Amino acid sequence: MKGRYDYPKEKLLAYGFVEREGTFFLTTDFAGGRFLALVTLREGCLQLRLFDKELREEFFAHKAKKGGPFLTPLLEEEQSLLEDIRKNCAVYRYETEQANRIYANFPLLFSTSFEHLWEKEPGFAVLRNERGHWFALLMEIDGRRIRLPQERVVLLNVRCRDVDPFMTLGVLPAYHMNKRTWVSLRVDDTLSDDFLQQKTRESLRLSLAKD
Repeated sequence: MKGRYDYPKEKLLAYGFVEREGTFFLTTDFAGGRFLALVTLREGCLQLRLFDKELREEFFAHKAKKGGPFLTPLLEEEQSLLEDIRKNCAVYRYETEQANRIYANFPLLFSTSFEHLWEKEPGFAVLRNERGHWFALLMEIDGRRIRLPQERVVLLNVRCRDVDPFMTLGVLPAYHMNKRTWVSLRVDDTLSDDFLQQKTRESLRLSLAKD
């Protein structure tokens, strides 16, 4: 998974990690019980070490000769475990603090959860209404895609009928969506949280009225 992630303590503990002096540890049987896996999370960095139970010593899989019927499945299982930890414990960290507030607060305000539908775009997250229709898309993109100088820009796409994107500061023609029925709102404190909430609520109402 690409991107920057936070690992909330409550998610780590629910997964089975234990905390000691600010570092989180997880131990689990590995490769059918032949090995013991020790996963360490310190300062946002995951590390996995394997220990051979029979020999009672660390097994350095990545220093061994690559490939083969034994080593390849072992490396694949390592990757699978780390990906599962990220999937269940990690929260994407957006470029702007306003985007992180929106990501944390909108599921509570709108009684739904952000969905990450594209593995290669972890910064893209969708909100759906009760009928399954989209009413918001939070996304972090390269600013050059929309002719802005910033390397990373966070936008919130919402359905809209009454905002002229060429007249309102921070409101742009919809990126990657129908510009007649959607707009992109900058999520970098150019617009207030209240404004973003208001426009998202309007978008939800429009999505529910959609046939």
